[in-house]
Amino acid sequence: MRARRVACAAAVLLAACESAALPPRPNADVYEFRLPTQPPLVLRWASGATVRVYVAGGTVAGQAAALAAAFDQGAAAWNQYALFGEYRLAVTGDLGQADMVLRWSGEVSPVDLSQCLPAGARAVTTFCAENGDPRNGLAVFPRTDGSPGRVKMVVTILPSQLTIAGRVPQLVTHELGHVLGISRHSDEPRDLMYGGDLSTATPSRRDQATVQVLYQMRPEAVP
Repeated sequence: MRARRVACAAAVLLAACESAALPPRPNADVYEFRLPTQPPLVLRWASGATVRVYVAGGTVAGQAAALAAAFDQGAAAWNQYALFGEYRLAVTGDLGQADMVLRWSGEVSPVDLSQCLPAGARAVTTFCAENGDPRNGLAVFPRTDGSPGRVKMVVTILPSQLTIAGRVPQLVTHELGHVLGISRHSDEPRDLMYGGDLSTATPSRRDQATVQVLYQMRPEAVP
C-alpha cells in the first residue's frame, strides 16, 4: 500500500492551518501527510473539487461488482469528513470525464501506464508529475483507445486480495486517502492510513483530522 508522491510536527501543521470553523483537536491527531519531496509539498485537489473515478472492474465474474462496492464504501467513508464541501469522490461511467481509474492488476488498463508503472504488493496509487515537478501539476495518463482523457491517478488492486474477507474495501478506502492527498502513511496500526496490515476500512479519528487539516492548507501542488 504505497503512494508515489521532512517532516513537520503536528503542532506546526495545526498552527499553520487551523481554522476557527474546524472542530478542536489534539495535536497528536494529525500525522505528516505532505508529499515527501524536497521541500515537502501539500498535494491536494482544489477546494470544492469533485474527483470523478472510473471503476474498471475487469472481466472475471464477480470482480467488477466487488470493486464497485468497495469504491462506494470508500467514497462514502471519506466524503462525510469534508465538512464544508472541500472535496467529493464520485463514480463516473465516462472514462473521458474521469480524474482517476480504479482497476485490478492483471487486467487490461483503459489508460497507458507505460510511463508510470504501478509497483506495489497489494495496492498502489500511481501518478506522475508534469515535467518531473508536482508543482506543475500531474501528467495525464493517455487513454489506450487514443481518445481525449484527463485521468491523473490510477489505483491498482491485486485481485488475490478478494480471498481475504473485507480486505478489498480496506485497501480501496486506504488508497482513496492517498488520492485525496494524504501522501504519507500513519505509524499507528489503528489508523486506516497505516503503512502495514490494515485493521479497519473506516477512517480513524486521526485520519479524519488529517484530511480536514490537509484541506485547510494552501495546496502547493494541484493535480
